[in-house]
Amino acid sequence: MVLALDSDVLAALETSGTSVYRASAYYGSEQTLAEVPLFGQGSISFDGSAAVESSGTLYLGDSGTDYTPRNQQDTFAPFGQEIALWRSLQNVGSAPGIPLGRFRITEVPDMEEYFHRYPSQRDAGWSLQLTVRDRMDILQNDDFTAPTSTVAGPSTWTEIQRLMPQGLGLRTSLVDTAVPAGITYTSMSDAITKLMANLNGVPHMTRDGLLTARARDRWLTATTPEFEVNGTVAISDTMTNKLYNCVVVTNPNDPKILGIKMIDEPAHPLYVRGPFGRRPYKLADPLMTTQAMADAAAATSLARVSTQQAHTVTFSCLPRPDLEIGDFGDVIDEVSDKTYRGEIATMQFSLDPTDLMSGTMTVAEVITP
Repeated sequence: MVLALDSDVLAALETSGTSVYRASAYYGSEQTLAEVPLFGQGSISFDGSAAVESSGTLYLGDSGTDYTPRNQQDTFAPFGQEIALWRSLQNVGSAPGIPLGRFRITEVPDMEEYFHRYPSQRDAGWSLQLTVRDRMDILQNDDFTAPTSTVAGPSTWTEIQRLMPQGLGLRTSLVDTAVPAGITYTSMSDAITKLMANLNGVPHMTRDGLLTARARDRWLTATTPEFEVNGTVAISDTMTNKLYNCVVVTNPNDPKILGIKMIDEPAHPLYVRGPFGRRPYKLADPLMTTQAMADAAAATSLARVSTQQAHTVTFSCLPRPDLEIGDFGDVIDEVSDKTYRGEIATMQFSLDPTDLMSGTMTVAEVITP
């Protein structure tokens, strides 16, 4: 979800306000180093299609206290140690840092202690390269130690909480639904993924390292933009078959409610019995409390999912760390003045604060001035 920022902070981001990336080190809830010495290089990438959405490489180094890890409990060892990373704006009132996320150190592929002697001086210090992944790494590496089956009940969030690994907190987000009987779990990550699909969502990690769910396919269902970015858009002509010709709306708490709407006109190119075939889009929503509501939702959704032709554009702009994967909004191309409205699919941040960010968007609509 787009992070709410004060107007002066947002204005500073949009006008290349002076900023720097900062980080702190943690082991569990304990802060082990308040100011991590970052080099002005490295990067963090976000990908909504990946099991672990965000990962990257950090470079550290200093001429002071040596932090090259030698033991499993050392500050930058890859045994549960974590880095909280944020972008800090300078000279903007009392603007707080804008968090990019909390990341687990998974590898130290390079580390060095150096001592150089020159005719007029001596130079000593240390440097590290860290590979990091967000805290979804905990879920991907943990698993059940005994066969685990579904506990059917009124709350999917309660079932998720029951199955979650230790050390990973939960933040509820999407509307709760009942847990149907008969869901089979092949692993812990499979269980969480299936349960969040029951909420019409996908697993997502918050900026402060809590597991939550974000709505799926927002480019198909969202209508109100949450952000606006001015940048440069690169687009190539493409066409995909990511369209649907049938919508099925249900209420997971009431099996009697079932709304179905499909394209049943033989002359239509997306006719359900034609060469395209039938492609249902399923929407389970506990707010559909009457049959009339389900029927109306099916008709409205079909009009969108059968006509919106998704394509992907690449954009670059001044860094906007307030954005997240899955956010729905507008990227305005400063060259053509066209507005590309859709869902953020990927983002890449260079840790050089002077560099632009880049990303891709699944576009639902192009608005021409």
